[in-house]
Amino acid sequence: MKKIIKLLFWVAPLLLSGCFSDANPEVENPTAGSVKLSEVELEFEGLPSTYSVEVESTSAWSAQASADWITITKSSGNAGVETLEFEVSLNEEDTSRNGVISITTDDPNVSATLTINQGAKPANIYLYEESFSFEADEYDTTIVVNIYSPSAWSAQTSADWISITKSSGDAGIGTLEFSVSSNEKGAASRKDDILIATDDQNVSAKLTINQEKLRVRLEADKTTIYNDGEDKVTFTVFLGSKDVTNDPNTCIFDGENQIDGNTFKSAEEPCTHKFSAMYGAMETESYMYVYVVKAPPTAPEVPTDNNPTKTNFKRRVLLTQFTGTGCQFCPYMVNALYEMNNNKHYQTKEYLYRDKIVIAAAHIGDYAGNDPARLENDLTLDDAFGISSFPSLIVDMVKGSVNSNYASVKGAVDNAFKRTTTKGGIAVNAQYHSEEKFIVINTLVKAAETAEFRVGAWLLEDGIYGVQTMNSGVPKNPDIDYNNHDNCIRSANSKHSYMDYTGFNLGTITAGKTASREFSFPLKSAWNVENLRLIVFITTKEGNNWYVNNVVHAPINGSVDFEYTK
Repeated sequence: MKKIIKLLFWVAPLLLSGCFSDANPEVENPTAGSVKLSEVELEFEGLPSTYSVEVESTSAWSAQASADWITITKSSGNAGVETLEFEVSLNEEDTSRNGVISITTDDPNVSATLTINQGAKPANIYLYEESFSFEADEYDTTIVVNIYSPSAWSAQTSADWISITKSSGDAGIGTLEFSVSSNEKGAASRKDDILIATDDQNVSAKLTINQEKLRVRLEADKTTIYNDGEDKVTFTVFLGSKDVTNDPNTCIFDGENQIDGNTFKSAEEPCTHKFSAMYGAMETESYMYVYVVKAPPTAPEVPTDNNPTKTNFKRRVLLTQFTGTGCQFCPYMVNALYEMNNNKHYQTKEYLYRDKIVIAAAHIGDYAGNDPARLENDLTLDDAFGISSFPSLIVDMVKGSVNSNYASVKGAVDNAFKRTTTKGGIAVNAQYHSEEKFIVINTLVKAAETAEFRVGAWLLEDGIYGVQTMNSGVPKNPDIDYNNHDNCIRSANSKHSYMDYTGFNLGTITAGKTASREFSFPLKSAWNVENLRLIVFITTKEGNNWYVNNVVHAPINGSVDFEYTK
């Protein structure tokens, strides 16, 4: 398969397609030596670039490049699915060029090649970033922008609030540097451009700079609270980029009435409140609406631990797919996840991954405008995981792209199991209350290792019908109904903070001990209760980040016990 890569200056591209597994979902006999690549031919523009290709091999392998402009940064791997990583340098010639990466294995009869084609010296100016945005009080910081130009260049601007501190460069790769002044006294936001042109004026580009006026912003940790008099919303007030919540000049209003502090509770009938904030004489430009809803029924009992001495928990990996019915390339990921769920061992016919993974689909963003599976109330979920393109797949909430093919997903799942030990298990009791239209659950988390834990619960719906846009190049699997959408997240009840969905703190749990937490889900009339189900996950800290360590399926009316390995 030949793939054309168009880069905006040395930024690694998103794989839109490609799959090296056979159409037959059963895994072939591993005793027959083989090595397969997710791509066999790639085309790059003349800019410097980095890229990776999945290698599936039955034995250890190594790679070597035929040209000095191709640098292999990960040149070997073991049996299984691993990654070949490489860089191509800037082409400074007026003609295109090509090279080959040769992959050899411990089996002398098994090898593969990857053909690399690179275009001629680029004729245009390329900027690593094409725009920047600043708050009014963000200023005097030097911003460095990587730039490529085919010949000597210079930059200028007519805006007196933009200072260009490095305004010229030679042909090739260089940097443009600038800063902005304060807009704290400005009455309006402002926007202008830095114009970059070659000395002969034949080639030009522009860098757009935006700066907000100084404004007061009101943020909340949630916009829905229960009318039990205990649930609360916590507000934060910003002046520009500065948190001024506790400043004596700050006031928060519920309608016309100032509230005490920065939290709000309610015991009234379901209703809507509108909040605003002031800092001195400045006030927010729009209202923030908080919805008071009926408190949920009492949660069921905490699950019982029938094996208190056991801690050898079965582990699963959480795959969160970011998609939408308007995304024409998203069916590539649908195909890959179908393979993950249905591939069987060639001898035992047992599913290889079905019981090792849990899939959730977030229909979100511009591609889900009229999507019947759209995740309505958690629109920051994609931002929380750094999603910038569709389709995207996040494994265990670890940020990073996974290509839309079986080998890439399989490799990511395999690496997730290698990434950390199983630190805990999860048990669930769930009850569906039809009259109140609520699902309430109680979770019990038991530690296999002493660690800090968080827990979250998501409500999923299967069988949602929505016509899926498909690119003509997507291979259609006859066993998949692309208009029938499963694993769709209806509610993500794991919001630790505004941009963090890694769950709610349980604190440190000593090995062998437990901690519990309740969750509730008010249901909407458009949801099909018969097709609803739950997933519950725990996250633990790895370095400075919280990642999923285990996840389980659960019914909306029933229980799930701790699962142990045999």
